[in-house]
This record gives sequence, C-alpha cells and structure tokens, in this order.
Amino acid sequence: MNILLVDDDLDVIEGIMDGVDWEGLGFRQVYLAQSAKRAREILQEQDVSVLLTDIEMPGGSGLELLEWVRDNQLDVVTLFYTSFASFNYAQKALELHSFAYFLKPIAYPELQGHLFRARDEALRLRSLKRPESDPKAGLRDRKERFWKKLLLNEIPKSVEHAGDSVSYEPQARFMLCVCILDDSSEQISSWKKYAALNVLEEMAEDLSLAVEALFTLPGGEVCIIIREGDEGSETRLLKLHQELSSFVKKYLSGWVNLYYALGTGVQDAPQAYAQVRVCADDDVSRKGGACAARDYQQNSFPYDGEKVREWGSALSSGQTAQVQKDICAYLDQLSAQGKLNMPFIKYMRIDLMQTIHTLLKQKQISAHDLFSDERFDSLRASSLQSVEHMKRYLCYVVETAGEYMEYIRESGSVVSEMKDYIGEHYSEDVTRAVLSKVFYLNPDYLSRVFKKKTGVSIGGYLQEVRMCQAKELLAHTDTPVNEVAMQVGYDNISYFSHVFKEKTGLTPIEYRRKNR
Repeated sequence: MNILLVDDDLDVIEGIMDGVDWEGLGFRQVYLAQSAKRAREILQEQDVSVLLTDIEMPGGSGLELLEWVRDNQLDVVTLFYTSFASFNYAQKALELHSFAYFLKPIAYPELQGHLFRARDEALRLRSLKRPESDPKAGLRDRKERFWKKLLLNEIPKSVEHAGDSVSYEPQARFMLCVCILDDSSEQISSWKKYAALNVLEEMAEDLSLAVEALFTLPGGEVCIIIREGDEGSETRLLKLHQELSSFVKKYLSGWVNLYYALGTGVQDAPQAYAQVRVCADDDVSRKGGACAARDYQQNSFPYDGEKVREWGSALSSGQTAQVQKDICAYLDQLSAQGKLNMPFIKYMRIDLMQTIHTLLKQKQISAHDLFSDERFDSLRASSLQSVEHMKRYLCYVVETAGEYMEYIRESGSVVSEMKDYIGEHYSEDVTRAVLSKVFYLNPDYLSRVFKKKTGVSIGGYLQEVRMCQAKELLAHTDTPVNEVAMQVGYDNISYFSHVFKEKTGLTPIEYRRKNR
C-alpha cells in the first residue's frame, strides 16, 4: 500500500517522514509532492491509497486537490492538516468526505493513529472492489517478503516456490543487487531515503528493468531483485546506477554504491547474496561506484599501530585538533592508494580505543561512562561501513576524550560544577558513585579533589547544603518538620532531627520558634 504526502514546506515533510513508523503501518512507498499540481501527477501515475495533505499551499489548496480526487472517482482516503482553525476549512473538508482533519503543530503519535485508521479504511475500500481471490492482489508485497526471508535465511534454502502463492520457473535468473546510499553528513534522513527509493524504481522501469522486489535490509541498505532478460541487462543496471547517482549527488549531496551478482537462480540466491555482502562489507573506500561480485578482489593489508601510538602521545599533550586532522589525512591517503578494507579500519578502531581508554584511566576518567551516550553508540555502530563513517567515529571519540582531559586539568572547574550539582540535587541520593557517573571520574579521585579544594568531604558538604535549606524552610514557611526532612533529602525524621541538633544545637521545632 502506498501513501502520498503533500506539503510545500520541506521541514514539515522531513518532520513527518522522521516522526512516523511507515513500515510498521504497512506502507510500502511514501510519495512526496510540494504542490497540488505534482500531487495530481503522482495520483495519475501511481497506485496511491492514502493522501495526507496540507490545506494552504501555493498553486492550489489541499481542498481543491481533494475535489479533483472526487471528480476523478479515485478511491483515496484523504487526511487534512492545517495551521488555521477555520470553520470554513472544516466544513469544506466534511463536504468532500475527508477521513480526518487536524491542526498543526502535528503530534506524531496522534498522526500515527490517524494513519493507522486511514490504512484500515483503504484496505476496506480495496476489499470491496477486488476479491481476495484475485491472484494479483498483493503479489508485489508477497514477492518482497519471500526474497527478504530467502536472503536472510529465514526460510529453507531448498525452495521451489515463494510460499505466498508466488512461483518461479526453474530457469528464471535474476540480478541480485545491494545498494548503499550515503552522504557526507552523519545520516541521510528517512524522507530523503524514501525519495531516492521512489526515484530508483521509476528509473528502473524507464530502463526496461523488471524489478521483482525492492526492500530495505536490516542494516539500512536497499536490496533490488531484477529479473534478467536479454544480454543488455547488466548494461542497463549500470546505467540505472549512473542515473541514480546523479540524482543523489544533485539533490541529496550524497553518493550510491552498488554491488551485484548476475545469473542468480532462486536456489542459489542465499549464496549469491553472501558473496555480494562480502563485497559491500569489505569495500570501505568506494564512493559512488558499482562492482560485480565476480570482479571483487579481497586483499589483506598489514596493520601497523605506530600511527596510533603517535596520536596517543599527541592527544595526551592536548593536541586534539591536530590528532583529528592527522587521522582523516591518514585514512584518506590509504583510501586513495587502495590500501584499506574493513578488517584494517576495524584493527585501527580497536587499537585507538584501547589507547584512549588507557589515557583516560591515567587521568582517573571513566571511559565507559564518558562514552555511554546515544551519539557514541550510533557512530560506533556505523563506523565499519565506510572510511567516512570511521572518520566521523574516531574524530568524535578523540574530541570527546581530548576536551574532557583538558576540562579536568583545572580541578577547580570540576569541583565548582560538583557544588552546583549538589546544590540542585541535595534532596536526592547524592553519593560518590552518583557523582562519578555524572562527572565520568573515579570515585576515590573525585573525593580527594573535592576535599583538597573545599576542605570538607563530599558527604560533609552535602550535609551543610541540606541543613542550610532546612533552616530556610523552618524559619520562613509553615511546612511540617517531617515534610522539611523529606524535602532536604532525609526519609527518617529522627535521623534528620539528630543531625540538625548536632549542627545547630537546637531541635528543628526549637529552631523554628527562635527564628519566628
């Protein structure tokens, strides 16, 4: 099932694309249009079941678009959204039998619910027009499910048919392709990937390539299964790569790598896919090329850790920016010389991370806590995909480590922030262990630095802050003593009263009477 999203604001489009789980809703394609004119063209050319459109757009409103849909007797479930709470808009939307009408800003969980119900309505309308016994119903979806399960070894390899009423003759041969879309930033957004997929399928059709299935793999790559025809199939496939690369370069500022196997039958598809994956995973230097699995040459490049040792020394002396520059230059040089592959950059990643962990430990910094955020996890997960991904990951790690080592060189700044943290969280369970997590430092080291700078222990300082706050509450509010104790971090009123008297010479009640 396909959906068309119409809005003249690219930021709104990107927000909706990133905020909705399209695959979970069961939408195979999301078409995008920035005008009612382009939307009409897509509705004429593509099989669209659901239309999600803004109302206010230059060159024709969403309401006019729905009127056109009704005039052309298209069974499209339509949802409107708008920035203006206009009665006239709402009335017109009802007259045109729109499925839903809601206001911006868009709450994505609410939108997800609207789309879920719209999908069900579209399925209901389809069932009224086309019997479930129609053999063409959902054929494309069944083919995609079959190929995905086959390649990922989720069904037996010895298959004679697709299982979901999809059969292949024994002599049928296919081109099995893995397409990797990337750019110079950290990640191409979801809506751009969908746009590229839409364009990819249209280009394939224009080149008379019979796309049997097109789906996204678990790692984010796109798999394309194309039925082979005449001897020119490979030539047209390479032409498809060129055209898609031009589009991605022009509109998405990125590039496309293509890896493929020819003459693949259903029985040997898993083995062919494994060969293609070897090429795609090992080839970390290619930037916009196409490669047949039969032509790929796996090489072994000796790894020398001397560079990493040099970078470790420079980082230790505070040359963070220079180390980042050297890492990028080194990887770019080896890449240009064709002396890089996935094992090489993996060894380099392990070596550099061990070096940085050692440096941080010497500075009493917990590397495990310092590198525990989502950004680190995301960069590391994609670091072996290409040289560019590895550069981003290593530069982030070096920058994070270098900045924090520089930060703690002035222990006073750490102590000042610790005092601020205690001042904001005194009512909570503030312990050495908690502070070590917050400031990424060894608990013993943290305690020594704090006492050296303040003259009191962390526990003693926390107690002073709590007693100060308790005095304020007792002197200037009518809050009961037991609630005062809770508000300043004590769940035992007897212990609170004991500590308070020990510090002030008065019980909390005596202190309140004296200071009223």
